[in-house]
Amino acid sequence: MVQVRIFYLLKNHTVLISTGSGGKISKSHEAILKSIDYIDKNYEKHLTVDEIASVAGFSKYHFSRLFKSYTGYTVIEHINGRRCENAKLLLEDTTKSVAQISSECGFESCS
Repeated sequence: MVQVRIFYLLKNHTVLISTGSGGKISKSHEAILKSIDYIDKNYEKHLTVDEIASVAGFSKYHFSRLFKSYTGYTVIEHINGRRCENAKLLLEDTTKSVAQISSECGFESCS
């Protein structure tokens, strides 16, 4: 039987997700990938851990522990990191103000 490994690049870290002997990804692995995808598509909106955990199909507390164990980051750290990555790109080539960019990237204040 073949074991498949999926590497997911997350904020300069690689998350290794191994499948079982049947080649299927576990529910936990799928939940993490699904939540990262959801964050990447919605980071500019107001996101809560409750909302993301619901998308992943877990309770807030279980999901938070699971996310941290797979990624090394809390959910909020990942969201803010994603926002910072986008803000950095916008700040490099724009005439927009910092306040405009922070709002577009989902930050509640420009600080």
